[in-house]
Amino acid sequence: MSRMSNSRYLLSVDVGSTHIHAVIAELDHSQNFKVIGIGSGVTQGLQNGEITVPKALCAALDRAIKRAERDSGIRPSQLLISIPPAQTQFGISYGLMMPKKSMITAEDRITCIQKSKAAIMTHDQVIQHVIPVEYKVNGQQVDSPDGMAQGPLEVSTFAVLMKAKQATSLLDVTGTLGLEVKGLIYGPMGLSHFCLSEQERRQGALVIEIGAGFSSITLFKNGAMISSHCIPIAGNRITQDLMTCLSIDDAEAERLKVMFGCSNPDEVEPNETHVMTTVDRGRVDVKRLYLARIIEARLIELFQLLAKKAGIGPDFPYSIVIMGGTSAMRGIAQTAERVLGHPVRIGPHPNGPIDPSLWGYPTALGLIQLGIQTGVIEAPASDGWMTRVRRVIQRDWF
Repeated sequence: MSRMSNSRYLLSVDVGSTHIHAVIAELDHSQNFKVIGIGSGVTQGLQNGEITVPKALCAALDRAIKRAERDSGIRPSQLLISIPPAQTQFGISYGLMMPKKSMITAEDRITCIQKSKAAIMTHDQVIQHVIPVEYKVNGQQVDSPDGMAQGPLEVSTFAVLMKAKQATSLLDVTGTLGLEVKGLIYGPMGLSHFCLSEQERRQGALVIEIGAGFSSITLFKNGAMISSHCIPIAGNRITQDLMTCLSIDDAEAERLKVMFGCSNPDEVEPNETHVMTTVDRGRVDVKRLYLARIIEARLIELFQLLAKKAGIGPDFPYSIVIMGGTSAMRGIAQTAERVLGHPVRIGPHPNGPIDPSLWGYPTALGLIQLGIQTGVIEAPASDGWMTRVRRVIQRDWF
């Protein structure tokens, strides 16, 4: 099969710490898409979220993509790809200008956003996303300044930055595979389009993603991402805890975690045991309650750190959604609610449009929805403010 440049087809890839997930979708002219191929593979060439062996990452990407291609019979050339979380940094920036005309125009608003972007750029980073959070005209907050009478225009923006060297490496890798990168996207931005309803995105929602190597906590409000944090504590740390406490190897720890893991000891039968293979004592029994207490201790620490990062207190007003591979662990909702002091939902919105059989590909699917909404991929899209902003800062926004 040769690569197809037809804009009807799009490849979306989520690069995770341990696995790569690829989705091939067919787009129509009504801003809808249909999944026609999926594929996954083990991540290689990444260490602590950074590209260390580009050739190994290239081979790992190729394997996952080829599995999706065999599933669909299509080889798209257009690609949306997520940014590995360790490569990102965040910042709040501000832009200020005095419009020249009697009324503030869309061009004035975009120029103001550009000024905020220039204020945060550094020589060793590239800006991936610049998201307007708040506008002010004459010192008064407004939803949109377009069409208002002339006055000092201010904007505060939330920026996602990526190490320039790592961005170049990722683009080189995809270029080797003959792919045209249409979007280089911070994963939680895409994930939110999979797991949140539009009402949640407008009213405010916090998305916690617990992956293998990293956990992220991202707040969305008024339809946009307004803050995000990432820490290197996630599912792999639980596996390491089990290895240390039980004197077992990595494969056995992962097996126990996946098959019998629970983060809420109250849900476990006190006398339930399972056989494990230790490094020094051979096959022995271990109580499931002991496993649960090890896992619970690590997840309590994780949720406490995330709560501090996000400022979750008794009056936190937003809904909380937990995603990522570790979210499938039994008891995690109860542990999270006990630590955070608020109800949580595990997984996507129950009335969402995604087929449950595809829930293993949340970020890759969300990237497609985000790409359509912003007009960054070649499908008909409304000419809204996000599209106009993208046209001006396209080189760095994606």
